[in-house]
Amino acid sequence: MILRLIPGLVTVLIGILLVAVVVPNGIDDPGFTQPHSLAPGDFPTHLAWLVLITGLLLLAFGALGAPTEAVSPGEIRAARALPFAAALLGFVLLIPVIGIEAGTFTFTLALFVFTADIGWGRGLAVAAGFAIAIHIIFIELAGVPMPSTLRLLF
Repeated sequence: MILRLIPGLVTVLIGILLVAVVVPNGIDDPGFTQPHSLAPGDFPTHLAWLVLITGLLLLAFGALGAPTEAVSPGEIRAARALPFAAALLGFVLLIPVIGIEAGTFTFTLALFVFTADIGWGRGLAVAAGFAIAIHIIFIELAGVPMPSTLRLLF
């Protein structure tokens, strides 16, 4: 029982540390930001609270969940690790060339279709949704200057 609570406890402690100490003391607020943009402390603050909430959910699921036996995926083999590492490296290197949306779409589709084996239909839907969410969150809302495929097309 106690082993199921450890991930939640560790995540809650990290979340409390982030919310109470790291974010308030580590970010200088300039006092003024452009209209319709996030202040420098908004994203880290929201992320810290999400870590804390995730930890609380892990605690709740660990305490209330039915006892199950853990299933190990087996030892990590080079045959599994090397293609994933190559795909991640390709994703990072292709972002400046094809943009964050197309790179995210391609990488997510490859992961879901070839490793999770969920099929092309669901893989396309998840990859498209994830790429659009990345565009909306980082480029539109947060104003992060990233190479964007959608800005070139529209």
